[in-house]
Amino acid sequence: MSNRIFCGLLLVALGIMFLLDTTGLSGEETDVVGTYWPALLIAWGVWGILRSGFRLRLGSLIILALGVVFLLSNLTLWAWDVGQLWPVLLVLLGLAIIGRFGRPGRWLRRRIVRRGSASARETISGSDSSGSYVFSGGRERVTSQEYRGGAVSAICGGLELDLREARLGAKQVTLEATVVCGGMEIMVPRDWMVHLQPSVVLGGAELQRRQPKIEDASGELIITGRVICGGIEVKN
Repeated sequence: MSNRIFCGLLLVALGIMFLLDTTGLSGEETDVVGTYWPALLIAWGVWGILRSGFRLRLGSLIILALGVVFLLSNLTLWAWDVGQLWPVLLVLLGLAIIGRFGRPGRWLRRRIVRRGSASARETISGSDSSGSYVFSGGRERVTSQEYRGGAVSAICGGLELDLREARLGAKQVTLEATVVCGGMEIMVPRDWMVHLQPSVVLGGAELQRRQPKIEDASGELIITGRVICGGIEVKN
């Protein structure tokens, strides 16, 4: 099922909810939309997991968790009021400030991915990147001549992804990068055109390189994903 069909199904479900409310078929005291709208978030999170081949992607898990929390709160099955959780924003803001020493996430990444660190590990990846670092750090070096992108994540950790010896397996390749309370440094060849397009919350994503001319570019690397209280840097 494509993303377009899934988005259409979400709109159909939302329309049915509104229809039940406007026609009164759900009962006079039942607010279907106000009560069950988090089910759409749950469906979105589950869809993200299914689309990724049952990989537990952080973004999908966050959306799924938010949907579950809001739904339980609306059904009065949750002991806490969602409004009581606002101090979490202060915690995230504090972590974001810590992570911005020098540049976004660089301080935390250097602390975790430092030479000689027992917690850091270095690997040579194949044609797809799939590293996930949680409360740890690592370096990944890609030498594939048919690089296809993939998905990498650093959660309360750091990652140095070295693509300088790789070649793109297509004219346009997508890499999904997820950073939460951490940092990620991505090193790319000089002849790659890089488009940095992650969603950023209390963090930063920076292109620390000079882009090649369009006619000189060997291909395009599109970096998507999300950055929460952390940072991504792309350089040569």
